[in-house]
Amino acid sequence: MSEALFLEDTEIIVFRVEDITIGLPITEVREIFKSPTITPVHTAFSYVNGVINLRGSIVTIIDLSKRMGLTINQDTKAVHIVLVEFGEELIGLLVDGIEDSVFASSDDFFPVPATVNGADSDFFRALFRREEDLVAMLDLDKTLDTEAA
Repeated sequence: MSEALFLEDTEIIVFRVEDITIGLPITEVREIFKSPTITPVHTAFSYVNGVINLRGSIVTIIDLSKRMGLTINQDTKAVHIVLVEFGEELIGLLVDGIEDSVFASSDDFFPVPATVNGADSDFFRALFRREEDLVAMLDLDKTLDTEAA
């Protein structure tokens, strides 16, 4: 996603991971669906929950709360997957819930402070000011980059 995106108005999909409200431009979201049964796989990355077969395509499932190093609340169960493309691969982001789809004016974005609700601010590229709260805009490149893991 280029920095120029936030110079334009855009539609955002808003979802929850633990107690953080996160957003992605709708242009980066391929699909949203309820979490099916995930097949565990052996991997060096603790935040990879496994894989699913989605209409003949194998999709890697990333638990965003684990990826961001959040303390996982055992009462919260991730129930939705936000499907994105990363390079030529389909990645499913395991999230706690989908909140909304909102239209964001370019004037409502501002830089991320050093920390956002305890999560490493490197995972976010900007904050979006909604009427009732703030939405941390996920940076897919930094979140899904295995070199940074």
